[in-house]
Amino acid sequence: MKKLWNFHFIYLILLNTLSSIGFYMTMPTLPSFAVEIGATLSMAGVLSGLFSLTALFIRPVAGMATDRWNKKRLLIIATLLISASTLGYSRSTSFAMLVALRILHGTAFAFSSTSNMALTTLYIPKERMGEGVGYMGIAQILAMACGPGLGLRLANSIGHRQMFLVSTAIIFSAALLMLLVRYDRAQLEPESAPQRKFSIQSFIAPELLLCALMSSLFSMSNGIISSFMPLMAAERGITGADLFFTISSVVVLLVRPFAGKLLDRKGMVFVLIPAYAVGAISAVMIGTARALWILLAAAVLKSVAQSSGQPAVQAACVSRVSVLRRGVALSTCYLGNDIGQGLGTMLGGSLSESFGYTNMFCITGGIMLMGIVFLMIDRTLWRRRQSKTAAPA
Repeated sequence: MKKLWNFHFIYLILLNTLSSIGFYMTMPTLPSFAVEIGATLSMAGVLSGLFSLTALFIRPVAGMATDRWNKKRLLIIATLLISASTLGYSRSTSFAMLVALRILHGTAFAFSSTSNMALTTLYIPKERMGEGVGYMGIAQILAMACGPGLGLRLANSIGHRQMFLVSTAIIFSAALLMLLVRYDRAQLEPESAPQRKFSIQSFIAPELLLCALMSSLFSMSNGIISSFMPLMAAERGITGADLFFTISSVVVLLVRPFAGKLLDRKGMVFVLIPAYAVGAISAVMIGTARALWILLAAAVLKSVAQSSGQPAVQAACVSRVSVLRRGVALSTCYLGNDIGQGLGTMLGGSLSESFGYTNMFCITGGIMLMGIVFLMIDRTLWRRRQSKTAAPA
């Protein structure tokens, strides 16, 4: 298959956008709903953290299951469970019930995101994997742009419980529409073999741990900037800082497809070295900014780095393994993203409290540059591994 824009690739991107809109509708509204039914602000914060923590621990299992089971069936079941947990929110009367549903939601999300990515990559020509992964990310960007605002507007106009019902209907519709995806495992996964015994490689790809670490740097930087840039701007009296995120979204949409094509033609090193360098510069610019235009210029650079670097690592993870191990490869990469996002906010809080915003963002820039070192180590180890594989017995 040489054609990227085939029916199933387009169809799965549209379904991912639809289900993600329903998913993101609940993100900004669930904490306020928890407070509405009697939870404290700190308890509401636990709900958000619990989701990420659950997904983090479940991802290795999700990767293993994606490789061993029917990807289409797994994606449909996971999406149905997400819709069931969202429906449960609308019937919740206690914080304990919300906690149980949030754990179910996080578990289903880990399976859904991993199986969806693995399934969609089966319809992408290997020589255009970078471009295809780049376009897949646009679905998430569009959903993040539409979902939270739609959820807040509905919650304010018809109430939280009714908003959850609308979200449930959207996600459930996406699950039903997934039935139309043609999934011929023998044709799409010709390397399929009898099930192997369980081992550490069934749950994680050790050869991709450096890739996961490289991806985590982008997530860490994004977490720090998203959490602390608005606080820094308010402290310095920079008005209009919310435009930072608008500019970021627009640039990501524009850059992702071109970055993917560049990756396919020139390779990971050609894309990642500038991405880490530009990401570091943007972090330093944010930390030293005293005017809005500097923040907006940094938003452009940050988005160029993020939208080119992270998809490049994901595409490399997919391309380096056989079709049989794409699920565990993606879950390993996602583990890096999850850990980076979580550690980023904790590290940023500690550094900003101890050294101030300027030094915190400059240190973040320095950490981003470490990605170039990790990249060089990864390339050396990967070439050594390839030479051993190619060597005659």
